[in-house]
Amino acid sequence: MSAARALLIELAAIGATIDHAADRLILRAGATAIPADLVSRIRNAKAELLTTLRVLAEGPADRSEREADWSERAAIIEYDGGVPREWAEGFAKLSTMPCPPAYRPQRWARLVEAAAHFIDEWAPVAKKFGWTTEQVFGVDAAAPEACQAARGLISKLDGRRIIEMYADRVVAVPRFGGSPIMIGRCEHSGRPLWELGQ
Repeated sequence: MSAARALLIELAAIGATIDHAADRLILRAGATAIPADLVSRIRNAKAELLTTLRVLAEGPADRSEREADWSERAAIIEYDGGVPREWAEGFAKLSTMPCPPAYRPQRWARLVEAAAHFIDEWAPVAKKFGWTTEQVFGVDAAAPEACQAARGLISKLDGRRIIEMYADRVVAVPRFGGSPIMIGRCEHSGRPLWELGQ
């Protein structure tokens, strides 16, 4: 894997984004600041990152190329974080797919950010407690925002951060302070977010 792709995956894992305009890189932090050492490595790889971002903007030539890219991202997430393979592959797809028509772009960005934080901090714990893919990432395919019964954890967080996780619920707090709330484990089946539009 190229150094540029590894940096893109590192940024996605912390909920940060990177874009380009002409010969400039534009970094946007997620809920946490981008570590200084990562910023330094991004500066050192600027030329390679610009090339990679331009290629990615054009999109993979075909489905097999996209799947190879997802597989590569998933392997890193799975290996580095002890994340179940299905979740690692799903997050790799989720972090690169366009916003589905059922969502506003800001809401979609919050979902991807919540998924990144979950993968980074809570996936091994959820796996230990037996949370399923649908209970974490599920939504109703026909009405992802409207059907509350099929919404999994990521869809219910809506900008909140998990602070505790149990077999049947999580405790989450608003990003900028406030009272904690409990979000129960969804028992209904939905489709994982990364399958929307397929």
